Amino acid sequence: MRNLLTIIALSVISFSAAQAQDEMWIEEMQENQEMFIREPADEPATIVEMELPPQILYALDEGDYQHLTITRARILNKRDIRRLQIDNSVSSSVILYELLMEDESSAVTLYYTEQGELLNAVQSV
Repeated sequence: MRNLLTIIALSVISFSAAQAQDEMWIEEMQENQEMFIREPADEPATIVEMELPPQILYALDEGDYQHLTITRARILNKRDIRRLQIDNSVSSSVILYELLMEDESSAVTLYYTEQGELLNAVQSV
C-alpha cells in the first residue's frame, strides 16, 4: 500500500513537472515570436559619396543630373528592391544604389546598378 502511494505521488509530481516544462516552453516560444515581430526591419545602409562605385560617379558626372548634389546615398536591401519592382530583368544578386539628388529648386531620387546603369529616376514634388 505504501509502495502504491509512493508510485502515485511520484507520478503526480512527474506529470506536474512535465506540464510546467511544457508551459514554460510555450511561454518562451511566444516571447521569442513577440521579439521577432517587434524587431525593426533592416534599413538600407547609408553610405558616403566616396563609397559609391566609380561607374556611378562617372555616370553622374556625364548624365542629366550633374548639376544636382548628392544629399543621401544608400545601398538597397533585397526587400526594398522587391518593393520598388524597378525591372523584372534585374537579378536579385545585383546591388542597387539609391541616390537622393537635390539643388535649391528640385529633388530627384536615382536608382543605379553598381555598374553605373541608371534604372529609374523619380522626381520629387
